[in-house]
Amino acid sequence: MNSVRKQVGSRPLLYRRGLGAVMIATVSWSLCSLQRSATEADASAEPARTYVVTEYPFPMCESGPQGLAPGPDGHMWIAESGANKLARSNLDGSMTEYVVGPPPANCSTPINENPLQITSGPDGRLWFTEANGDHSVDAIKPSTGKISRYGAGMLSPIGIAAGPDGAVWCADSDICRVTTKGVIAEYATSSGSPTYIAAGPDGNLWFTEQGASTVGLVTPSGVVHEYHTPTAGSEPTGITAGPDGNIWFTEAGVGKIGRITPDGSITEYGVLGGASPSFITTGPDGDLWYTLGGAADAVERMSTSGAVLGDITFPSHGPYGDNLFDIAVGPDGDVWVTENQADLLAKIQVVSGSYVERIASGFVPNSVSDRQGKSVEWQNFGPTDDTVTDATGLQLYDSGSLTPDQTFEYSFYAAGTYAYESTLTGGGGYVRVPVFVKPKMGSVTSVFTIRWASMSASTGFAYDVLVLRPGASSYVPL
Repeated sequence: MNSVRKQVGSRPLLYRRGLGAVMIATVSWSLCSLQRSATEADASAEPARTYVVTEYPFPMCESGPQGLAPGPDGHMWIAESGANKLARSNLDGSMTEYVVGPPPANCSTPINENPLQITSGPDGRLWFTEANGDHSVDAIKPSTGKISRYGAGMLSPIGIAAGPDGAVWCADSDICRVTTKGVIAEYATSSGSPTYIAAGPDGNLWFTEQGASTVGLVTPSGVVHEYHTPTAGSEPTGITAGPDGNIWFTEAGVGKIGRITPDGSITEYGVLGGASPSFITTGPDGDLWYTLGGAADAVERMSTSGAVLGDITFPSHGPYGDNLFDIAVGPDGDVWVTENQADLLAKIQVVSGSYVERIASGFVPNSVSDRQGKSVEWQNFGPTDDTVTDATGLQLYDSGSLTPDQTFEYSFYAAGTYAYESTLTGGGGYVRVPVFVKPKMGSVTSVFTIRWASMSASTGFAYDVLVLRPGASSYVPL
């Protein structure tokens, strides 16, 4: 093969030139969504990682940050509900603010417009809700800061999300659909109390009804279906599309995380200590990340099998805690969080990779997840010598004989699932490195970023990307 092609997917996307078998993996690409075609095992225990939490203050006291979202301009955008402003944050935390309504004269002045949630729209603008003041759905153009208002006079719009149909959807007293020209249609729910909303992996919009302990969906044509949670008083709040083709949501009233399949089957999983989870997103590692509200001051991670993988604690800034609120993955691949009570924006960075122990019974955990470019460290705890050897057929690494207490480290820069084994004592495991895709869903005019490796292929290797285009029955080279 004379040309270098690039590939994405569930097996290692690398292949070595000159080998008889080429490992092919794929990425699915439909009209309005991008999804990995991977089937990967969840981590059975929390990989030992080091996280750094960096906090950035807002210029205004009592800014009350709530919703946040990555913008099409490569910045993070935040709704400052207490300051009647939007903030655009560079990745280093420096901010520019845009006035939504009359700013409070001082920190005790009642708020007016109250921007709550924000999302990147299909038209290159950021769309956000105003729960007070105009009670509207608004849009801001990142390049100019110009704000346009639509649908003034709604009851109290809260959640907002871009849909697969090129429109923006919001949760008001009904579910509302807003075109980029400002044409509004409303679809009633049985409770009349939808709260937050997200685009699902099935082409529908999914929403929570906090006061009714209900999760619902609305099709792009406006057909509504609702499903009650198994636990009464669950207060479903944040909601997101999961990496497994299901929809995940928080149950703030009962300390649980819910998973609902596209056909409406709900499973609930407890969080550590029964804390109250607020908002949730799919993290850069393919796990579910969610904020723990109130005074818990932590972000927790859960695998798609429902196993809690550990938490990341934040410094406390007062007797009432930080009230960690919304959470989203930024354009830098880091996880960003608003601290509503502490008036802070936070960024979580993974600064070290995963850790695996080799004990007499095998590798623990035998499956770990890591970001592109991060390393995995194996340590032999004996009682005999052992090895860590690539088992993909790509001949990527071989630790050689490791005596008890010796370690071996390898960095994985390309997406895929990498098998490894011990050539001395048997057994093995997997390292999974997810493809980075942003956004998960959009319209035919949306620009998608797909990153399958953090660096160019090494000498003697190549990538191979195959794409399944809308209406096609087979994959073709990208």
